[in-house]
Amino acid sequence: MPSETEVFLDQVEPDQGPEQKRAYRPATSVPKLSVVVKGKDANFRAWSDTASLTSLSSSGAGLFLGRECPVGCLVSLMLPMPTHLRRYDLDKRFYRVWGLVQHCYEAGGSEEPGFHVGVALIGRDAPESYQRNPAQCYRVAGMDRHGLWKVDELESKFRKRGTVRYWNSIATSLYQLDDELRSVATEQTVTENISETGASVFSDLRISVGDRIKFQTSDPPFSSLSVVRHRRIGVDNRTRVHLQFVESIFPVLEVEDPIEEEGEH
Repeated sequence: MPSETEVFLDQVEPDQGPEQKRAYRPATSVPKLSVVVKGKDANFRAWSDTASLTSLSSSGAGLFLGRECPVGCLVSLMLPMPTHLRRYDLDKRFYRVWGLVQHCYEAGGSEEPGFHVGVALIGRDAPESYQRNPAQCYRVAGMDRHGLWKVDELESKFRKRGTVRYWNSIATSLYQLDDELRSVATEQTVTENISETGASVFSDLRISVGDRIKFQTSDPPFSSLSVVRHRRIGVDNRTRVHLQFVESIFPVLEVEDPIEEEGEH
């Protein structure tokens, strides 16, 4: 975990074994924030824990938490959110918001065990279906007019399912979007791999989990709003950004000379 008393964005996880380096960039000069995280386990028992914030935007957050959170579950967050990142409750001391877990992996080592958890922020209230079934799993399904993510119910628990990934280098345009879905930064890059539902792309954009990206290709022609699910550095020291498409399905049948591999996207 970082020791600096700042909020850090874009924590990058390299593929370099247990002695992994972390790369951070300061978002703003504010005190390091703690987050109260609440949820319910598979037996509907309520739990509460305090996490350290590792990344933050108006639509997503990264946490270092002492317990594992299943991907697809909802958790409630309470934190002293900076005013300029809030979508409501501007005059309240604490900002309460629900988040959808996008990734969760063990980190921290033996001295400080824990999990890095990335959440997409969905708003003040949980869906009605959560009140009926706290174990319900969800997926990102677009964005509302306030710049927060919308979710749909999954018929079964989230699982890493086998998909066909195409390991083709496809020319791609990335557009980083603000809360009004206006482009604030662009990048021309290529994919590392791609499937119907998402892609891994090489990127130097300063983005974090939960951010909004417009993904565009010309061959084949495709465009979709996407959500950042993860960032990592490969053994080649190049940064990859993992995107989930939330508007459209990529036309994999139109990829010329596809290089296929069964795997988990």
